[in-house]
Amino acid sequence: MNDMTKSTSSGFIFMGIMVAGFAAMIQVGAAEITVDAGGGGDYTLIQDALDAAQPGDVITVNETTYYEHLNPPPEKVIANSG
Repeated sequence: MNDMTKSTSSGFIFMGIMVAGFAAMIQVGAAEITVDAGGGGDYTLIQDALDAAQPGDVITVNETTYYEHLNPPPEKVIANSG
């Protein structure tokens, strides 16, 4: 391995560590919110979870039928079904 290859490899490793660290910093403030109509989650209504969510939060909606008219916030919200 010549000096140029060693330098390039070290640079890629350093960039990988920086990107991983930055991604971890972004996720520190993210919350996981669970909606369960039966009361086993953070909220029983999807709209209540949407109202409480901050940008970057993840909302998991447990499986059942929810009869709601939803007004999602203008910020991007990540929703999961579980």
